[in-house]
Amino acid sequence: MEEGFEDIKKIRTEIKDFFERFKKKKEQMRSYYREYIEKNKKNNMFGLDSFHFQSKLLELESSQLTEQYLLIEQKT
Repeated sequence: MEEGFEDIKKIRTEIKDFFERFKKKKEQMRSYYREYIEKNKKNNMFGLDSFHFQSKLLELESSQLTEQYLLIEQKT
């Protein structure tokens, strides 16, 4: 029983670490996006919509995963 509890604690820590790394990556991606927009205001924005869409998709997925994780945490 003690060993199983330690395994669960380790998994929870790994999940929390993943969410932190993912959050930093999203922030970095937003920063790149803003920088790209600033540098290319006068140029054709080809491909920018795709990048924006992917960014929004990641944000939505992240939000849903966080909600699911918090729901599981409340039940345990």
